[in-house]
Order: sequence, then C-alpha cells, then structure tokens
Amino acid sequence: MKNFLFIPLLCFLMAVPAANAKKKIIYVTASETKADSTATTRLPRFKESESIAAFKAWAISQIEYPQTLIRERIGGRVVASFTVRADGKLRNFEILESPHQLLSDEVRRVVLASGRHWEPGLNEGVFSDCQVTVPFDFDLHSSKSKAERRIEAETPREPEKTYDPYVFL
Repeated sequence: MKNFLFIPLLCFLMAVPAANAKKKIIYVTASETKADSTATTRLPRFKESESIAAFKAWAISQIEYPQTLIRERIGGRVVASFTVRADGKLRNFEILESPHQLLSDEVRRVVLASGRHWEPGLNEGVFSDCQVTVPFDFDLHSSKSKAERRIEAETPREPEKTYDPYVFL
C-alpha cells in the first residue's frame, strides 16, 4: 500500500519543477551574428537576408496607405511584434504602438503575408522561436516613390522609442 501512494507522489514532485521552469530569453543584435553557415546563433532570415532592413523594404513595397487616412491627414508610427517559430511560421502577431486602427490593419495584412518568406533563427545551433519587433512609419508629408521609401527603410536611423528587434524565446 505504501508503494501505491509513493509512486504518484514521486511523479507529482518531479513534474512541479518542470511546470515552474521559465523560458530562457536571449537578446541578440544583428551585429552579434555572422553570415557564416557554421554560426551557432543566427537571426531569423527574411528571403535569405541577414538584415531586418530587407523585410522592411519588402513590406514598404507592399503597404497601401489607407485613402481615408490620407484624406484625414492621419499618419505616424506602427510598431509590430511577431514570433518566427522554429518551423518558420509566424505566430503571436501583436501591434505594440499605433496612431490608428486602419494603419494597424494594413501592417497586420502585410506582415502576415510575409509568413512564407521567413527562415527560423538558430540559438546555440538549434532552430528556435524568435520574437521580431519592427517599426513602420506612415508619413503623409512624403511624396517619395515606393523605390525611395524602400531605400529609406534600408537606411538605419535613431528610433523614437527603443524596442529590441530580436529576442530568442
């Protein structure tokens, strides 16, 4: 009878620490990774590019500024966050900052359409989930063409608010 009670108690005690364990979060910046195929840590790739700028350039070429907001002269920054899963699929899409719901909807449409173009990141040699945070600027005063906006997206600039662009989960 004692063994009958001991075994379930032992199984319960072994499961408790696993349930309370937290995920290890590693912050990685683009300068810490290498384009080397032997690298043990690599950020998620968009269309085989090592840079988030390639994703932003593609996204800007896909974004259509809502006509209603152009007439109402509404613009600003939309910050989107999503997870590139270890299988390369996008999950956990979230808008962190936005001046208007229509801008959020447009960014959501474009980010979710990019899903098939992502390769997962490597963390210590293992494909891992990685959270990606990207700001998108909707500028009403810009008369730039899509090509000029793409070049601007590839040019680094000081962010208004700081977000970690990549976080391994």
